[in-house]
Formats: sequence, structure tokens, C-alpha cells
Amino acid sequence: MKEAVLDVQSISIAFGGIKAVTNLSFKVEKGQIVSLIGPNGAGKTTVFNLLTGVYRTQTGKIVFEGNEIHRLRPQEIVRQGLSRTFQNIRLFSDMRVLENVLTGTHIHTDYRLFQSTLKSKKFRHIEADNIKKCLELLYELNLYNKKDEYAGSLPYGDQRKVEIARALATGARVLLLDEPAAGMNPQESAELLAFIRKLKSLGITVVLIEHDMQVVMNVSDYLYVLENGCLIAEGNAKQVSTDKKVISAYLGGEVYA
Repeated sequence: MKEAVLDVQSISIAFGGIKAVTNLSFKVEKGQIVSLIGPNGAGKTTVFNLLTGVYRTQTGKIVFEGNEIHRLRPQEIVRQGLSRTFQNIRLFSDMRVLENVLTGTHIHTDYRLFQSTLKSKKFRHIEADNIKKCLELLYELNLYNKKDEYAGSLPYGDQRKVEIARALATGARVLLLDEPAAGMNPQESAELLAFIRKLKSLGITVVLIEHDMQVVMNVSDYLYVLENGCLIAEGNAKQVSTDKKVISAYLGGEVYA
């Protein structure tokens, strides 16, 4: 087995006595594309919230690149190199596309407020590097020509891509994508698949929540299947698509033909 960049060990959380995630363990190897799938209410987004510090696990631990992160705050986890997108888009709609992506770089800001206010040489140098990096991300996501448009004016699929670019701008080595293909047409979904594969080729690990099973089965190296906050199956696309527990709990038929 390759190095586990993310090691989730027996995590659990309950809300008002209702168990949302129960004794969940899984590993993600460096450079993999891993998908978490399951029916609505299975606990997938809750898992992302636990991984990123939005919620605190009540049992177990989360280890990222050899360091325990389950007691860290969300911004501290991002600085460690683990970033995410959200199921519901969270952009600054009245800011331009490039400005939105630039906000991701500020998690690693290495200048003081007065340097920013006075636009010191150090500030200008760092900001120029950040702008260059963000423009490269926008180019890869076919958004370069829309860099000066307001984020709120973009089609839904493009807003999704802006959010992905912003998450990558944090310098993420592991990227959590919560339903990135939602609202995209087939061409946009195909472009997204190609981009996710490119991330893998660049050494970025991707963990994916996605309801579009064609996307999941075409891009995933490994899948974990959740039901009611519990792991019920795992394996590659072929193994999961023919698993009787998955068929019964998730789809009532074949996962993907």
C-alpha cells in the first residue's frame, strides 16, 4: 500500500442524540482520486465537515500527512494543505472572478497590515506572484477570459469552477470536492473530469462527493460507500457497482452500466 496522506480513524459525531457518522475509518493514498458515495443523508458532507474542522469528531482521530488535525480550527487545517469546496456555492458574488480566487492565497499571507496599506515592495512582490498563480488556475479551468467578470453573474457551472480555483489557490495538496459537477452540462462535466485527472498528474490528491455516477465511476481510483453514517462497502468502480449491499442501499439496481 502506498503512503496514506489522509488516515481517518474511527470518527463519530451525533447531533441531539442522532448519529450522523459512526465509527468511520478510511484511508486515502497520496495521488489518488477517491470518492465518497451514498444516498442522501448518508453523512458524506458531514464527513467533509469533520475533516476540515467545521465539526469536531467525538471519537477517534484524523491524521493528515502524519499529523493529527482533528483538534485544529478550519483555517489551520487549510494552512496544513487540505482545502475544500462546498455543496452550496460560497463565492463573493459582488467581487470579480480573479478577486475571488485571490482570497484563497491570503491564508498564507506573509506581510503585515501596514505593508498592505502602504503597498510596500514586499506586498507588491507577493501579490504579483499570487495573481500569476491565480491566472494560471483560471486558464486551466477555461475561465481566464472571465477573470474580470463578477462571480455572481457567471453561469452556475462556472461558479463551481471558480470555487475549485479558489480552493486550489490555498496551496492544497489534498482537495475535497463536494458535488463539483452539480449544475454542469455534459460538456462542462467532461472538462471537469479532465481537470481532476490533471490534478492527479500534478500530485494533488482528490476526495470527491458526487451524485453523478458517470463522473464517479470514470474518475475514481477507489470508492467508499456510506449509509446512515456507516461504511458499508469499498473498492474500485467494478467492485462497488456489483456489491449487493450497495445496490440494495443506494440504488435498487446496478450502480453504473
